[in-house]
Amino acid sequence: MPDLFDYGFDKHLYRTSLPPSESDVMKSGVSELINPLQIQEGTVNLGRIQLLPDVDTGILAKDDSDNEILKVITGGTNVGDVVIGDYSGGAGVEYDKSGGTFTIKGTLSATGGTLGTITAGTITGATIKTATAEASNRIYLIDNYIRFMKANTADANYEMEIDSSTPRISFYEVISSVHTEQSRLSSADDYFLIQRYDNSGSSAASYFFYDDKFVGSGEDLGASGTKWKDAYFSGTINTDKVSIAQTSTSGNSLLIDRDLPNTDTDSPVVQLLDDNLSDDQKVLAISNDGSGDALYIYNRDTTHTSNPKGLNILSYSNDNSLYIDQSSNSASEEFAVYIRCNNSGAGAPGGIDMSSFSAGEAVMALVADATDPTSGGGAATGRVAVSIDGSIKYLAYY
Repeated sequence: MPDLFDYGFDKHLYRTSLPPSESDVMKSGVSELINPLQIQEGTVNLGRIQLLPDVDTGILAKDDSDNEILKVITGGTNVGDVVIGDYSGGAGVEYDKSGGTFTIKGTLSATGGTLGTITAGTITGATIKTATAEASNRIYLIDNYIRFMKANTADANYEMEIDSSTPRISFYEVISSVHTEQSRLSSADDYFLIQRYDNSGSSAASYFFYDDKFVGSGEDLGASGTKWKDAYFSGTINTDKVSIAQTSTSGNSLLIDRDLPNTDTDSPVVQLLDDNLSDDQKVLAISNDGSGDALYIYNRDTTHTSNPKGLNILSYSNDNSLYIDQSSNSASEEFAVYIRCNNSGAGAPGGIDMSSFSAGEAVMALVADATDPTSGGGAATGRVAVSIDGSIKYLAYY
């Protein structure tokens, strides 16, 4: 019969696993014999329990294959420690008295009841599931991922995933039976990135935020209705520069629209401000290679109730308030300025009003023409050439 109960080690106690008639007497002053048959024997394939098998171990339990399944350490540097199961093989529990830890290796599962609350601890290298049935909404914590699944959705078809290694937050959909990433939020150092993917999982658009500022999109925004089209900003937008390239065959490249009453506005619709006195560049430059007007101002007050000015120039410069340089390459006569005033039926004057000038101020500067239209040989300096109904006429000088 195999040993069912080992008692003692040769330093203090003798082993007493034999029948009573053959057992040794203990040397510690105890006169009674230990009868191992008092322990339920069962079958010959049972494990065994050893009391004080060595100088540091108080209790040692082994299975039928002589593997340790319980060890209580009562001496040495690890005194107070308890090991349950095959801890060294990755399937057991160790209580470390000196470290104050309770460490589990392997799978911890509860088939029923309530596990309770785990507080002030760390769970490392494990998979945590709030639910396992696909009929339930659930969250899985796996390594460096957190995955969210809707009810009646397979584990592999999670809707959202948080990856702490990248880091990123991804959103998924099942498209044509394929689990496909649709959008992603990610960040690194001082930038934040929003990416949108098409139905094949390829990147369709990227939106960058750098140092808490929107940088822009790295891709074509595409057709209306399929990708993001609108953006709303309130406050100041700080940017290095903005470029707009229109590829659509209709609509405006840039449209700024405000429809508010005067009680709700206190500033221009658009203001261009160059606030550095040393800057010598143009505030607004318009370059037109087409056949349309380079600048068209349309004053739409057709009711004539407020009578706003079509163009109002207020200049504190010592130079010209309005400078026009006509460089036409046309063979026909092209005037630099064309003024048309349609006051038909109103009887009001049209053209140019310079009545606000003070006495002694030049109304305009004209070039003198030395042509003698009469060919009389007299002095002709100081004449002024004007075009009347297409014909050049010379005003008398004085």
